[in-house]
Amino acid sequence: MQKHFLKLTLLLLPTMLAGQPNPDLSGFLQPYSFQKLHILFNDKLAVVVGPDYRNSFVLYSEEHSCADQSMYPGAPVAIQNFTYRMLSLVGPIASYAADMYFEGGAHPTGGRTYFAYDIARKKPALLTDFFRKDDILHALRNDPFLKTKIVPNAKITSLDDFLLKVDGSPDVRLSPAVLGYFAFHHVRGNQVAVRISLPYATEAYRHFTEIGIYLPMSGNVAAWLSDATRDHRLMQDLAP
Repeated sequence: MQKHFLKLTLLLLPTMLAGQPNPDLSGFLQPYSFQKLHILFNDKLAVVVGPDYRNSFVLYSEEHSCADQSMYPGAPVAIQNFTYRMLSLVGPIASYAADMYFEGGAHPTGGRTYFAYDIARKKPALLTDFFRKDDILHALRNDPFLKTKIVPNAKITSLDDFLLKVDGSPDVRLSPAVLGYFAFHHVRGNQVAVRISLPYATEAYRHFTEIGIYLPMSGNVAAWLSDATRDHRLMQDLAP
């Protein structure tokens, strides 16, 4: 059954990728399944396929492009590259790294961000969808790097307070959006190690910052993480 599914998906890929910029299918596509949903992926492409193929979609697709200069002869060449890497696959949560590079403006720019996507609900995943806010707040407040960024005398009573009252400049910029920039690294006892990417605050500090926290597991998340550990689908295996 799995073999027939893979063959059918590969036959459908040209249709599913219609309109995708420069899709590159080279390299082995690895399969992953969660309930009736499936992902075929490598570092260039990730496709989500459900029981109804009309609802299948591309999660990410590597892109390399160069701006058309025919309208502006002599203008600087504008180049942008987007590359990806799958980081962890836990239950319905697919986490991947996106690397962007652009040149053609005043100076080159680029960066790396982790993204988590819930393939079951077809929407970006947030840590608060799967873990208690109090547990997330406790872990973030005790992170050695973020501890140094808390605004002096700030009264923090909630996770939202923390994300708004941590001054990450000039290194990083915090906001509620970072709750979706995560991947699962490994399991330790009844806790999971979560890696979170933090966007840079200014162009002068254009570097990649990653923090690591531990969160307690329970319910569905614990079962999903047990399966992911067994099947080597965590960040320590997919992106060591």
